[in-house]
Amino acid sequence: MIDNGTMTERSYWLTKTKREEEMKNKQLTLMLVTLSFVLFMGFSTQVLAGETYKMGMSLAITGPTADIGDPYSKGAEDYVKYVNDEKLLGDDKIEFLLRDDAYKTETTKRNFEDFLDEGIVLYQNYSTGSTMAMKQDFDEEKIPTITASFHAGNVEGVKYTFLPIASYSSQAVGLAEYVVANHKGSNKIKIAMFLHPSAFGRGPLADVKKAIGIGLPVELVEVVEHGKDLDNTAMLKRFQSKGVQYVISQTTQPSVATMLKGAQSLGMAASTYGEAGKITFLGCHYAGGPDPVSY
Repeated sequence: MIDNGTMTERSYWLTKTKREEEMKNKQLTLMLVTLSFVLFMGFSTQVLAGETYKMGMSLAITGPTADIGDPYSKGAEDYVKYVNDEKLLGDDKIEFLLRDDAYKTETTKRNFEDFLDEGIVLYQNYSTGSTMAMKQDFDEEKIPTITASFHAGNVEGVKYTFLPIASYSSQAVGLAEYVVANHKGSNKIKIAMFLHPSAFGRGPLADVKKAIGIGLPVELVEVVEHGKDLDNTAMLKRFQSKGVQYVISQTTQPSVATMLKGAQSLGMAASTYGEAGKITFLGCHYAGGPDPVSY
């Protein structure tokens, strides 16, 4: 039997213990709230202060593809200014580091190394050749790289190189598929390819040939790597004599514009898509622009 004194003492200690636990819980809660507030204020101060992120870009402002590289660089500069002015990143900003590499891989490598010393967190590369030569470097340095070259091989076997749009191969094969889907008549479809004399130009050729090899019903009659000639008369007459109906270009717009001008002067250019007895011209990404459109 437990007397009333014992029960009273036990109840007192149970009540006291419960009150102490409640007090400890309240103190712990208060400490956590206070700590959270301190951390929040510290974080908020950092956010309000803003961060500056450095982004490097190396491209051909001069050199053999400056007709692409120069306006590309201006567009990138304008967009970074827009991002900062409109506060698209809140209080954070981008510091844009731009260098000309004149389409030379060795210069591009030096530019990238200098950018690393500057502390970049994002890099934009330009040419196919330099991207292929340096893509392992991007992985080793763990620098996310967006390349202006859309060669499919740029992203093979690496993690830090990215294409912003479909590859040249996807574009060229897609154009060939479009030709097949929209060709009028039952005659054999004959195409030619007009390429820049570089890794950039040759990039999609193997994949177009592969697509034909596995059943795409077109005949690739001729592949031309153009030079700096301003007269394409001989080439165009050769295309015509071989029955070429479509030309797919993988090059830059000035060369395409020169070819179109020549085709028009010879009366070979189709005025509507797939016009019988004429040549219809199509092109991958960099073949487009104001120069070809004017023809």
